[in-house]
Amino acid sequence: MKQHMVRLSFDIPEDEHTMLKIACAQARLAIKDFVHAIILKGIQDFKKDAFKKRLKESIRQSKEGKGRVISSDELDEMIKDVD
Repeated sequence: MKQHMVRLSFDIPEDEHTMLKIACAQARLAIKDFVHAIILKGIQDFKKDAFKKRLKESIRQSKEGKGRVISSDELDEMIKDVD
């Protein structure tokens, strides 16, 4: 089954667009493929950052005696969110 597609459009400065075109041409990569890969990596990085933030907050709460024990299932679910 074919995936439904939507258009993503945004404005960037002309000089940055030129740099992007040159970099993609040198890498023999379509701009859309490059941008798609960067978007997916960015989403993954956001998830990792959110996980790190939650983990740091849990450690801080534990040090203050305010923490709670989390189950293995909860930890597995948190880790799955990062993947």
